[in-house]
Amino acid sequence: MSQQQAYLLHVLRRVESSTGHRFSRTARRSLESIIEQISQSADVQSTLETLYAVKGFDMFALRLMWCLERIGITTVANVAIPLDEEVDQISEALINTPNLSANGETSNKQPAHDEFYDRLHAVGRVVEELKRRLEQSDVLKTVDAEILYRVSSELESLRVSARNTGKQEIAACVASLLDFIHFAIENGIEHDPRLVNVLSHANLTIQTAEDAVTADGYASVLEMSALLKNPATILTR
Repeated sequence: MSQQQAYLLHVLRRVESSTGHRFSRTARRSLESIIEQISQSADVQSTLETLYAVKGFDMFALRLMWCLERIGITTVANVAIPLDEEVDQISEALINTPNLSANGETSNKQPAHDEFYDRLHAVGRVVEELKRRLEQSDVLKTVDAEILYRVSSELESLRVSARNTGKQEIAACVASLLDFIHFAIENGIEHDPRLVNVLSHANLTIQTAEDAVTADGYASVLEMSALLKNPATILTR
């Protein structure tokens, strides 16, 4: 078993033991199934990407992806220390998964916001695809230009939707991210793999801001917006 598997299983079992009483029977069965899949997986990241594609489980899968990316496991000792906040956020993501709530009802988001969440998840999917293509590219590890333009298109749709639903912090962050991408394209450095790292971190920040346990979620969006204002500092060193 890899260290990634061990850490993720430790977190999920913490979720199961500490907040399992809040789950519906269906949610508990789903969590048990996910734990089994991860324990038997030869590629944890691929397993999470497959889970991300399951309707309704995208935010839960993103939380788990962010969990692995944040921890940066390098030693066995790290496996024993999942953060309480991390456990809480993953629990909330599962509790809020459509069709798995304790009362059996689906998500009650207002229809006016449905498009925003659709756009948000579309951005997440295309950024994950961009990362996969980079990993599968040749030894030069260059960014796929075609999918980068798709990312830009999805981001623009998200920016408009965020603005129309009053999520001005997210709209501003997405606009800064678009400017960052345009800087890379205009300066002929859109194939730089560092661009994908920035896109990945910005995507996780935006995706997790909406379901943050505290108001700090939007603080992280504002910090990301400020970082994106200086593309030359990051891409031309």
